Amino acid sequence: MRQQPHRFRQSWTLAASSVIRASIAALLSLSLVACQEDAGEQPAVTITPIAVVAPTPTPFLIPSPVPTPLPTPLPTPTPTPLLNPFPTPSPSPTASFAAEPPSIAVVALTDARQTVPFNVLVAVTTPAGLGAGISFRVEIRQSPLTLTFDFTAAAVGCQPNSRACIGTIPITIPTSAPTGDYEVTAMVADTQGRIASAKAPLRVLPAPSPSPSPTPTGTPNPFPSVSPSPRPSPSPSPSPTPSPRSF
Repeated sequence: MRQQPHRFRQSWTLAASSVIRASIAALLSLSLVACQEDAGEQPAVTITPIAVVAPTPTPFLIPSPVPTPLPTPLPTPTPTPLLNPFPTPSPSPTASFAAEPPSIAVVALTDARQTVPFNVLVAVTTPAGLGAGISFRVEIRQSPLTLTFDFTAAAVGCQPNSRACIGTIPITIPTSAPTGDYEVTAMVADTQGRIASAKAPLRVLPAPSPSPSPTPTGTPNPFPSVSPSPRPSPSPSPSPTPSPRSF
């Protein structure tokens, strides 16, 4: 009698296990059928491959090269003569534009005294010729003083249109110019306006002191004095002899 409940429990356990297994099998079959039905209801999908078109590359925008501006040559400045105002001599019809530039050299220059005229001796060559106007200039400079003297070709002993000459330039230093060392610049201009120059040192001495002149005591006689010669004494003339009267 004591073994019946134990057998009953075993049979109940086996029956319950069979029911659970049958339930699980039924659930699995139902799930499989449901999955097959769901799979059958879905429409068939056809995948058509799409040809991939390679994108056309966008060309880079290459900017057109900016033209480099060529440097504009600056106009060559025309050299301005240092002599200002130094009138340009009128061109001579015989002057050649292909002639060589002029040249000048100081040949002789001695010390000078104030108020005493002296000469500046120059040797000049002007292939283009000398003009008839102002052709020579002499500058005597001691900073800050500058003495300027202008001359024509004829004033220094040169002929207009001459191509070579020895010029004698007369100069006089005034008393207003201080004594001491100076620089002399002699210049010449040809008919084409070209200028040549030469420099030389110069020493200016004080003006000579005036010498006193003798005061004359009387009016001088320009003729030589001559001693008077003795005059002869007059001889007595004879008395006339009376002649007899006749009646």
